Amino acid sequence: MHRLSTRILLAALVGCAFVPAPTRAQLPDGWTFSIEAHGGGLIPLRQLGKNAGTIPQVPVLQVVADRQNSGVVGGGIALTSASGETTIRARFTTTLDGVVSGRLGVCGDPDNPLFEGALCQPVETASDVRSFAVDMGFLQGSAGDRIRASLHIGAGLRKYSFGTIDCNDPTDWQVICEFTSEIWQDQGGISPFLMGGIRLNGNLGPAVLWVEGMDYVGRYTGGSDRADGNVQNDIAVIAGLSVRVF
Repeated sequence: MHRLSTRILLAALVGCAFVPAPTRAQLPDGWTFSIEAHGGGLIPLRQLGKNAGTIPQVPVLQVVADRQNSGVVGGGIALTSASGETTIRARFTTTLDGVVSGRLGVCGDPDNPLFEGALCQPVETASDVRSFAVDMGFLQGSAGDRIRASLHIGAGLRKYSFGTIDCNDPTDWQVICEFTSEIWQDQGGISPFLMGGIRLNGNLGPAVLWVEGMDYVGRYTGGSDRADGNVQNDIAVIAGLSVRVF
């Protein structure tokens, strides 16, 4: 009886050795393909550019332009490794109802102006940014965690677009308007950027609900005549949903 019990125990142990762990049994055999949609907000941290010149009343004239905060929407695809630890994404994003505002530099921030008057009247027009980016994400934490963070790095290309504005004021404000509009007259074509940030992922089975904060750094190369573009540093806070297709 003792020998029979020993044989049964040994057989059970051998059988358990060949049974895959539950977490591995649930993983796909290869990489998975997902589609995603996202939306959020874009916060520019640096001025779009500046333009310097002279008029009789202002010996040293410098105007600056800023893009305002705007909403963003987009979508893309993602490939995820069998372990779920690595993700490669490709996605398109565009801003919504963006605005660029120009002003005489000495006037200060429009929300907290140093000076007021006709020369400090802002010059505004529509401005949107469309981008395509590819990035890699590296999942952190343990497989049993309900919410896991992933670190992302990548690169992409973006295109600026601006509306038109008529500078018909007969006063000196017309000169400021013209100087300001030169900052975005030459839209600079397509420019590269680098990106990096962190994403929080909530696993919903075949779908992942996520929210992320990404930093985008790249130069705006537009600007005509004496206008120069600056290196742009934009923070995007975005939420999205990824759904596994296969």
